[in-house]
Amino acid sequence: MASKQQVIALAREHGFTQDPDPGFICFRRTHQDGRQQMLRVVWWSNKKFAATLGIPNAYIVVCPGIDQDHHEDGRFRLPLVEWPSSEQLRRSPHEVLEEFRNVFITALDAPSDQAHETFQGLGGRYRL
Repeated sequence: MASKQQVIALAREHGFTQDPDPGFICFRRTHQDGRQQMLRVVWWSNKKFAATLGIPNAYIVVCPGIDQDHHEDGRFRLPLVEWPSSEQLRRSPHEVLEEFRNVFITALDAPSDQAHETFQGLGGRYRL
């Protein structure tokens, strides 16, 4: 499972600085093109509730803001367990961080229109 410190390090690696936000780990940065971006994350797990709903029993909630006009461009989940799967075994930190980078950081690095389109197109694995 990816730790909070590993996600913080990944965000910093991509130019984000941590910003206080009650209940979330919040990051902000100025994109290369001047846009102000925000990224908020929180860890969630609940095996009983997840089993009832058929969702992953542990995931990171990701709330990206691609620019100052989109303070939150949706709420998404990044499973920390193998899913879909009845066993839901924990995924390696490396695997989770790679997916975080490939899906969320890559979209935030893209031009605004492309980032918005990417987030709107994320399907069932990610959509809350």
